Amino acid sequence: MKILITGVTGFLGSHLTRFLIANGHSVIGLKRRSSSQNKINSISHGLELFDMEDGYEFLTSDIDGIIHTATCYGNKGETPSDVLNSNIIFPLTLLEKSQAKGIGVFLNASTFFCKADENYGYLNTYIKSKKIFYEFAKSFCDDSNLQFININLEHMYGPGDSESKFITSIARQLSVNKESISLTAGEQVRDFIHIDDVVTAFYKILLYAKKKTEKKYFNFEVGTGRGMSVKNFVIEMHAIFKSESSLNFGALPYRENEIMQSQADITDLMATGWKPEISISDGINSILFDLRFNAKI
Repeated sequence: MKILITGVTGFLGSHLTRFLIANGHSVIGLKRRSSSQNKINSISHGLELFDMEDGYEFLTSDIDGIIHTATCYGNKGETPSDVLNSNIIFPLTLLEKSQAKGIGVFLNASTFFCKADENYGYLNTYIKSKKIFYEFAKSFCDDSNLQFININLEHMYGPGDSESKFITSIARQLSVNKESISLTAGEQVRDFIHIDDVVTAFYKILLYAKKKTEKKYFNFEVGTGRGMSVKNFVIEMHAIFKSESSLNFGALPYRENEIMQSQADITDLMATGWKPEISISDGINSILFDLRFNAKI
């Protein structure tokens, strides 16, 4: 297959690209001109790269599917209009032009944050933009020949994620034995899923959708189907890292209208033939190995 991946330089996009190339597929990668290519340097010889600022000439009728992972969280000084352009206008334009080229499948990476109350005190503009795109895309595909697959990701983690992400940040602090790490009480339940399991889920979903050509719309929840408290996850990390850091649970307040329970219903996902393979301990060890291998600790 030939697959177009947006956000190819990001955490999810780069892992998907590596997997697809390793399994004999062709990848067209779409990125921002300013994006760092560190995550794809080792595989750049195996894909075609295009900058999104240069237009849509990369879209051709021989593309078998699009995996849209590019996103803007709005937490790096971006304006609300930046977030809306990145998370609504750009993917809608891509949908329209894909339809015109006869590209049949569009996978959209969404988030469990969309479960949040409208007054949730974190990434509010980002969450609203993801919900708006979902509604527009679903309506668009009702009147087109394009299949739209919405994929709601639970708490994804793994080696190479952004330093600003919760698990990566905690791992870094544990690895250097920071004297005290301030945390909330940690009672939030999350469905922690390793990036390797996320990648295979996307692949299984893509293959499944291409067999079900009569269906226009799919919605999958991607997680392990099991919940674990943030506190227990961090305690597990602490033990595996053999860290001397003190874990100060309760030192920080919860976010306003915090999501206290989130885990995936993976009934539909399991129907694709997928199942989770990476345990929590193996997933945490993969982060520790990556930190050591890259001499970050």
